[in-house]
Amino acid sequence: VLRYEKRTRAYAAEMRHTKAIITPEEETITDAVAAIECIKSDPRLDTNRIYFAGHSMGAYLLPKIASRSSRVKGLIMLSPQARPLEDLLVEQTNFVIGLDPAKSADKKHLSDSLQLAAQKVKSLKASDKTDSVKIMGLAPAYWIYLNEYDALTHASNAKIPMLFIYGGRDYQISSKDEDIWKAKMKTTKQATFKRYSDLNHFYIKGKGKSTPEEYIHSGNVDESVIKDISSWINADAVK
Repeated sequence: VLRYEKRTRAYAAEMRHTKAIITPEEETITDAVAAIECIKSDPRLDTNRIYFAGHSMGAYLLPKIASRSSRVKGLIMLSPQARPLEDLLVEQTNFVIGLDPAKSADKKHLSDSLQLAAQKVKSLKASDKTDSVKIMGLAPAYWIYLNEYDALTHASNAKIPMLFIYGGRDYQISSKDEDIWKAKMKTTKQATFKRYSDLNHFYIKGKGKSTPEEYIHSGNVDESVIKDISSWINADAVK
């Protein structure tokens, strides 16, 4: 397995001071394609069996990454979103606010401000790419890139096997996204969906509603997910 961190995580401190325009291309996609090229050049590996896994936004970008290389044999989509990021951020915030009804009225202004920001994202034009004023923590160029990217169409055109995995306790990427992906991929036999009712966004087991506080505690991806991914790859490899 070759694993890498996106630039904004691995070099977060350095990138806070850069004036370069950052989009998903610079943050994730370029390095992902470079990773594929690195694997292809390693004589120890079977370059006909390259599977690419991504989580959340990383999964959402996988179809774009796969379109840049003919060597990717399959995609493992861990909690891929299907709806616009700005809408998810509003939904996630409202969920967290709703966990404490006694304080929800006091935090309504936060929800309202995010709603306004989401509308601003949707109204961005190509001419706004050089604007340096961030919206919800991201530069306009980043949002415009996502606005122009259609993950579902890229995926349906990929013509390679895909494994979609969702956690039943995930409040960041909900069953709404899973249902949209299922509807889009229903005409292909190359899409497999798995849902784990007791796992959260990071595939850690728990009970009841998942909360932000749950993320503070360390844990491991549930073994059942790892085994299912392995079985899916091995079953696909013999086809």
